[in-house]
Amino acid sequence: MKAVFPVAFSASLLFIPVLGCNSDSADDTVVEASRSERISEFADDVCDQYEKCEGFGEGKAYATEDDCERDYESKAGSLWPEAQCNDRQIDSNNYQACLAQVQAYACSSGAASIAEGIQALDKCSAANVCTDPAD
Repeated sequence: MKAVFPVAFSASLLFIPVLGCNSDSADDTVVEASRSERISEFADDVCDQYEKCEGFGEGKAYATEDDCERDYESKAGSLWPEAQCNDRQIDSNNYQACLAQVQAYACSSGAASIAEGIQALDKCSAANVCTDPAD
């Protein structure tokens, strides 16, 4: 009898995960990051790219990574005003396109830098990145 109980108990544990698989109460909705989270993530990712391409220090675009992040948080905050781009109103795909364009800008120079900058401003505008809450 003592040997049967542990085996039966262990076998019953195998069925517990199966019971929850078809549950209608499971919420697997992907939650969009908040505006402040996106702005912080954006600044961090762009400045990581600056570090890889140009680095920080005297004579560089930014003396430190903190300087870079503060600047890009400010830029993103201006590009995505709260009135147009409140929490959960940042389109993930368009945000990624914007980020990729700004990262390309971070590594460009000369005429390419001007072109990349113009493209980044377009891709990162509130009209492209922010969504209408009614949609």
